[in-house]
Amino acid sequence: MQYSLQFSKIFNTGTVEYSIVTPVYNQEKIIVDNIKSYITHTLDNFEIILILDCCSDNTKDNIKKFIDTYKNEHNNFIKIK
Repeated sequence: MQYSLQFSKIFNTGTVEYSIVTPVYNQEKIIVDNIKSYITHTLDNFEIILILDCCSDNTKDNIKKFIDTYKNEHNNFIKIK
């Protein structure tokens, strides 16, 4: 079985208390809103782990664009991968 890390970004150096793991398949229209919702409505220090399942649309590009342009205003959002 082969694993690959597509992208990862650390926004804060705190200790991760828990992870939000989300499988994603062809969600180009809603994935950024979902990520923003996690960030806005989650307390404590957390990370987001997205598992892309052979997406054939622009989901991956939308996630990368979000990560590249996101300015972290929440001290509890540690990282995304």
